[in-house]
Amino acid sequence: AGETGTVASAGTPLLLCPNHSNWWDGFVATLIHRAALPDHAFGLLQQEEHLACYPFFRRAGVIGIDLATPRASLGGIRCALAFLSRPPCGLWSFPQGVLLDAATPITCRPGAGFLARRSGAPIIPVGIRYAWMRESKPTIVVRLGSALDQPTPEELGQAITGLLAQIDNDTRAENLTPYRRIVGGGSSLQHLWDRITGRGG
Repeated sequence: AGETGTVASAGTPLLLCPNHSNWWDGFVATLIHRAALPDHAFGLLQQEEHLACYPFFRRAGVIGIDLATPRASLGGIRCALAFLSRPPCGLWSFPQGVLLDAATPITCRPGAGFLARRSGAPIIPVGIRYAWMRESKPTIVVRLGSALDQPTPEELGQAITGLLAQIDNDTRAENLTPYRRIVGGGSSLQHLWDRITGRGG
């Protein structure tokens, strides 16, 4: 499920900045992008060492960046800025810079802010949660926040934290009515069992 905030006009480049707690986040970004920004070209920044293991991701719009040192990152930054110079486009960048446990407080690196300043792209904070709601399979819940104009790393972290808090409140209350279903998954184990045993109705 996903809910969109205020997304900038179709003629502008966008930087979409989600938290990063799951290997599947890049695939989630692809699905959300297609649903929320169908007229924007898709791009995603990924650490070069990981992209080297899955080189076919490059064909899907993934841009490699080496975060080992500021000098090493220059190639990826140039590619990202070149991508953002051709709107309409949306570049997804994980501002934490590394995959972390979902409970880890959001601390953003300055890279997204640098790209925003150099490209003029507003930043869209994004919250992603994998929530178990009485199901054997998780529900992926996403919120897109309103566009931010060159936020500091602290401001971006606070915006993402706020989106995650709202998702947590909604999933605890089992209230997904504010969200739009984007992809429907297969049946959970308990629903399959209910059908097998004749309890499914």
